[in-house]
Amino acid sequence: MKQTSLKSIARHMAAVQSGKVDKTNIIGIRKAINAIERGGESDAMVNAVFELERAIAERPPIVTGRLHDSGLKVLRNPRYAKRWSQRQDLTISNLDHFELIRFDRIGRWQSVPVYRAVSRSGGSFAFRNIPWQTAYYLGEQDGPRVVPESEYGS
Repeated sequence: MKQTSLKSIARHMAAVQSGKVDKTNIIGIRKAINAIERGGESDAMVNAVFELERAIAERPPIVTGRLHDSGLKVLRNPRYAKRWSQRQDLTISNLDHFELIRFDRIGRWQSVPVYRAVSRSGGSFAFRNIPWQTAYYLGEQDGPRVVPESEYGS
């Protein structure tokens, strides 16, 4: 498997600092985090990824491109409609944008992005979307799930 380089982390950091990330950035960041969780990465790589996660937490970037479109499609999928409260459903129906707010660690070496859905009226909620393959492997439920805004549950 191809290793993540400091050069690619720098590109992802530039995207985060610009305030906009796309599918490529999120996949690259997730792969770097997973590699660090498995161990064997250099101190420079660990520090670079730590700084990247800190930058995301301090100023969550907006998700753009096809990932925004697919995220909206997932949240509006009738299969998951019963998962949303009335307030969350209203946020989804008036969605303005998604923000990448962090990566949660699930399982032993898996990280998943956590997004904030933000409506035009300012309502929002945090969620993560676990692919069915990962959910099956980890014994989790697949699809989008509301999660606490903070990784510590507040």
